[in-house]
Amino acid sequence: MLRKMMQISLFLVLALILAACGGDGDDDGGDGDSGSSDVNLSQSFSAEDAGSSLTLNFDYPDGWAADETNFGVANSQEVLDSAVNADNPEFDGEDIAVLFLILPPEMGSALGLAPEAGPSDVVSLVTGLIFEGNETNLSDVADFDAGDNSGAITSGTATVDGVESSGTIAVVQTAEDTYVAVVGRYGDDADGEATVRAIAATVATE
Repeated sequence: MLRKMMQISLFLVLALILAACGGDGDDDGGDGDSGSSDVNLSQSFSAEDAGSSLTLNFDYPDGWAADETNFGVANSQEVLDSAVNADNPEFDGEDIAVLFLILPPEMGSALGLAPEAGPSDVVSLVTGLIFEGNETNLSDVADFDAGDNSGAITSGTATVDGVESSGTIAVVQTAEDTYVAVVGRYGDDADGEATVRAIAATVATE
């Protein structure tokens, strides 16, 4: 029962923003580090997660809107509101929004993560929960430079309820058995994958 409740909770949080996950769908994985160094992150986010009692910290681009209740940022307030409130929002042009979910040890255990799991295993878990039964074209999960932490990332496209979208899922391990899922969705003209990767590289919990 607890496992099912955790699955539903995880799905609902991630589904706020993700009707699809990924970038151009043609990435073969590689080392997962390309492009993030050019993204200018001049604002800082810090808020306590009521579920885990951990504080989430990360940096994000100048001029973006932030939602400390729903743990999200976007390049405009309109896009952020849509990402947080709509069932399956469409992202056009340079629209981009990123949501975050802390997975503390008890949630990982309830979802079936093995004790020796790493970020790549969590990426596979998250994508499996979100996209079960839907058409996807995602890159291989790849390690990426997450600063002092280890991280994994996938990008591509998915079709949910007839809407095809692009997005990226990154997972950063911030402590032993503690992970942060960084879930970005964006329009075709956004530098989405590089932006999500750059933000994810600054993620920390305390």
